[in-house]
This record gives sequence, structure tokens and C-alpha cells, in this order.
Amino acid sequence: MLKKASPNHPETLFFEAQFTFNGKDYKKTREITEQVLKGFPNNVRVLELAGAAEFRMKNYIQAEALLAKALKLAPQQRLSRLLLAQTYLRNGEPSKALDALKPVLDTGKADGTTLSLAGEAYLQLGDAARSEQAFQAALKAAPDDARVRLSAVPGIGAWTVAEIAQRALGDSDALSVGDYHLSQYVGWALAGKPLDDAGMVELLEPWRPHRYRVVRLIECSGYAKPRFGPKLTIQDHRRH
Repeated sequence: MLKKASPNHPETLFFEAQFTFNGKDYKKTREITEQVLKGFPNNVRVLELAGAAEFRMKNYIQAEALLAKALKLAPQQRLSRLLLAQTYLRNGEPSKALDALKPVLDTGKADGTTLSLAGEAYLQLGDAARSEQAFQAALKAAPDDARVRLSAVPGIGAWTVAEIAQRALGDSDALSVGDYHLSQYVGWALAGKPLDDAGMVELLEPWRPHRYRVVRLIECSGYAKPRFGPKLTIQDHRRH
């Protein structure tokens, strides 16, 4: 009814943008939110929705600009803060992610999601102790989150969590970062050269949220990466 009565009203367009976002038509969401922001550039709800759409399309620079503006206008916007932190983590900027989360972390009342993002940021920074501390706090805040619970167990890291998530939780996107062979294997299969973990993550980013499925398809294809080591001499064991 609202669309028929006032098709170009900002509220009508906002609800339409929400509908297209929920339908995963992020390009249409961008088109509608851009139209609204021309007339109302400081509308926090529209900025947040536009930033979320850009984030889903992996346009992290645009997402950062929109979400940072929304958060500056309304520091209490929890979703904007979390999405901005995730954007920084996807861009490999963990220090900025922690800066975005700091106002909530400093209250001592951060939820499990915020603490888990902080743990991931510390992990990217190579601070294992603070990462473990953040994940332990996340476990207390969100005791039913399986990944958080696993991360809190001593000796279980990102690789183990990913391997369990693949098999026990059916996570089609869980990527086994830290595997001794996987990054080189994926690199040779998809790029024709060996890669490290960072290169593999970057290469597989377009397939999110199906990165584990891509790896399994490569494994099931029978592909074998080149071997450069000397062949072992065949041993004759008949005399033993």
C-alpha cells in the first residue's frame, strides 16, 4: 500500500531496499540506497544498509566509507560497528578492527560476537595470548557458539576448528588455514603456482561462502600438484 501511495518516499524506498537485501539482490539494494542518500546523505539506517550490501558484494572500500560514516553519526549502532570491524579484518587491517571494537570492549560488557572479532584481530596481529584471552571471554559471553567453544580449548587452533566445522557442522565455507600442504595444492590447481595461506585466502575469496566446497571439488577431481623432489630409489627387501 505504501509503495502505491508514495512510491518515491524515503521510507518506501528504504523498505524496498531492505526487501531486495533480504532477497540477496545487493546490486538493486545499492541502486535504491544511492537514490535515497542523494536526498538524505546522513540517514544512518540507509548508510548501514548500503554498507552491508557493499560488504556482501565484497566491495570493502565502499563498505568501509559507508559504515564509518554511519558509525560516526550514530556511535550506538551495533551492526555498523560489527560490520566495519569485519570489513577491516577482510582487508587485513586488524588494528583498525580493534579500534572500531574498542568502545564496546572498554565497557566490559561486550557480547560474544564482538569478542570473537577481537580474538580474530589479535590472531591476525600474531598476538596469540590476547587472542586466546578474547576467545575465552567470548566463550563465557556466548556459551552455545560451537566455534567459540572449540577455540577456547587449549591446543585447538583455527585449523582444527575449520576441520571440525567442515565435518560436524556442515560449514561449506570453513577453510583450513595453517595446513602444511593445502595452500600450495590450491595454488597449483587454480593459479598454476604455489601459494601461502594469505595467497590462498585471497584466491578463494570470490567463492565465499563455498570455499570448502571448492577445495573438496579440487580434491575429488584427482588433481595432483607437481613434484620436484628426487625420486626415491626402489629398495630391495628380499634379503631381509
